Amino acid sequence: MKKIEYLSKKQKNTLIAFLKLSDSPDKLTMDQLDGFFFSLALSSPLIPIENITGAIFGTSELTFDDELQFFNLFNFIVEVQNTFNDALNRNKLQFPFDVENEPITDDDVSAIQDWCYGFIRGLFLGLEDWGITSKNPNEKLSDAEKLIFDDFAVLYGFTYLKYQNELIWVNKLNKLANEIRKDIK
Repeated sequence: MKKIEYLSKKQKNTLIAFLKLSDSPDKLTMDQLDGFFFSLALSSPLIPIENITGAIFGTSELTFDDELQFFNLFNFIVEVQNTFNDALNRNKLQFPFDVENEPITDDDVSAIQDWCYGFIRGLFLGLEDWGITSKNPNEKLSDAEKLIFDDFAVLYGFTYLKYQNELIWVNKLNKLANEIRKDIK
């Protein structure tokens, strides 16, 4: 299946190298990172870098060889965010999978699910920017939170169906991302 790639081959290789800093089973995969950075482009630029790296690497306890490695990681994350932000500013940021024009394989389903998971992880980091302020992580979801997460849960679930006519709903993501802020406010 064709997929829009926002990152260059060099950026992907750099990201893969940085991912080796963490042994955490919770670190994000490349498809998850695509969804993650996509949602960050729609969210606040004020999310602390330690929150971003914690989500990417599945831990806040990274060990760096030296200070330069830390600064290189920080600068690289900013570069990747700018790549996605640039696509958004040029009105080119869109759901990256061509689900309408090509057959869907099991690998495609897995990639789409991973992308959605990464997107939701990014949403969690920017909840306040989306107008959602939950002070206690054990509180029940607000109506606005339910709206966001229910829609993405449906999107995630549709990828199991593997049928092109059903997966057309995935294209709702482009509209949904633009409408979420309106619905919350």
